[in-house]
Amino acid sequence: MAPQVDRLVKILMKSGKISAGLYYLTIKLYMEMMSKERIISFKELATETRKLGIKYMHFKDHEIDNYLEDDDAVFQGVDRL
Repeated sequence: MAPQVDRLVKILMKSGKISAGLYYLTIKLYMEMMSKERIISFKELATETRKLGIKYMHFKDHEIDNYLEDDDAVFQGVDRL
């Protein structure tokens, strides 16, 4: 069973690396397209979305399902941005 677990861990690590790369690419692209005056509000938005992402990652499996099925909860989080 250890080889299968190792394989899954490596897949998860690759997924995390590509997600992080896309996260930073997205930030860089937006910063390149924005004027200097708007970058401050963008930084605030990036901070809040990152906090929501961290909160999401702390959910248990059953909590994720319930959260994503509750449109009001999802939109309430988005409205805070």
